[in-house]
Amino acid sequence: MDGGSYSDKDCRNLLFATCLGAAITPLMGTMISLALPCIGKDFDASTHSLSMINTIFLIASVMFMVPVARFASIYGMKKTSIIGLIIVITSAVLSALSPDLEFLLAMRFILGAGSSVLMVTGIAMLSTVYPAQRRGWAIGIYTAVTFIGFTLGPSIGGTLSDLMGWRVLFLLMVPLSVLSLMFFRRFDKDISPMHGKKMDMKGSFLWMDSILVIMLGVAYVTEPWGIILILLGSALLITTFHFLRNRENPVLNVKLFHICIFRRSCIAAFMNYAAASSLTFFLALYLQSIGQMTASEAGLIMMLQPFIQAIFTVWAGSLSDKIEDGRILPTAGMGMICIGSLMMVFIGSEISLIYISSVLFMFGMGIALFAAPNTSIIISSVSREYRGEASGMVSVFRQTGMMISMGIAMICISIFMGSSDNISPSTYGAFMDSIHTAFLVCFIICLTGAFVSWFRGETSKFCYI
Repeated sequence: MDGGSYSDKDCRNLLFATCLGAAITPLMGTMISLALPCIGKDFDASTHSLSMINTIFLIASVMFMVPVARFASIYGMKKTSIIGLIIVITSAVLSALSPDLEFLLAMRFILGAGSSVLMVTGIAMLSTVYPAQRRGWAIGIYTAVTFIGFTLGPSIGGTLSDLMGWRVLFLLMVPLSVLSLMFFRRFDKDISPMHGKKMDMKGSFLWMDSILVIMLGVAYVTEPWGIILILLGSALLITTFHFLRNRENPVLNVKLFHICIFRRSCIAAFMNYAAASSLTFFLALYLQSIGQMTASEAGLIMMLQPFIQAIFTVWAGSLSDKIEDGRILPTAGMGMICIGSLMMVFIGSEISLIYISSVLFMFGMGIALFAAPNTSIIISSVSREYRGEASGMVSVFRQTGMMISMGIAMICISIFMGSSDNISPSTYGAFMDSIHTAFLVCFIICLTGAFVSWFRGETSKFCYI
């Protein structure tokens, strides 16, 4: 049974366990970003090498999401989550003890794999334990905690790195993981909707290989061979989908994508994050270069967006449980991001805090209205057996959308400026052109996503577009 067979105590313990795990990934990403100069100084590393610290974490997390989702559904989501937390604890401690950059990169890869477990099992378990009338609220809480992680990460990372060094940032993951483990131990049951089925090893390796090639291509999209990798990876991914279609127990049931509401909701999620995720990158550069602000001043202003997301995501998730037409909130959210993107197309070189705050509000409110309700629709559109895979797809499309958004940013900067490192008064005009062009592309993506979100189809209806 969905929800009804679990006590309030079970629900509470699971919510605490999954939310603590949900905070780990955003914290690990945003905290380490501000510590990169210190790491570079310690290891005498180049800018390119330092960029791989975050890139390799993201690549590993997306690579392992689908195989992990299948593994968890077969052998138990609670058990798999505990394994993931142990991997996070071990790799975090070893990261803090890294003797060189190569060792740190290896640990970041393992840390990304461990965090992928927490990303794909959390929503799947909550959607199973909580009844339908409270599912959106629970997913809203979970999503809000993720946004809080993004909000607090930069300030925590910058402060601790300055006071105690970058190594302590990894050790901060240990108490969070231990607390999550404690609450998982209090959750007496396990969830294994595919118990007794086999793990598809061939399909898993094909999936991971294709994602690895594509993500490396996106990471180096400004290089000629980056485009080649994207094309090769895309061809390999298409081959993987054809291979999985004929498997008896595939690592991913690709037939789920024939369900209109599932397929189009996933596409809408991808377009949402592809349109919105580069805002932080561009505004950070805009405020500190053209606005002549310090990093802390820019960071304080930019906290408005995740603050809005953290506040309103829970409300939107709860509201989605009460609204019969599930399209309304996600599509309204996409509409607000469209407006925010259009505002960025016309942003000027004269700093206006009111204008920037309005942009941040539109993006923050748009993501808040979209994230939890759209995720709830995706999870609810499949049977209980496939909720682990559906949860994996939510994370895959979110992370891939983020990578594509940064790819768009890098391409626009490369076209207009040639390099992202030469922002100076003489190149302010070119930098503004790159912002305007990037967000024009984001506006088109988001407008298309809003259309897909509204015409997402009906539950259990099959389609091929």
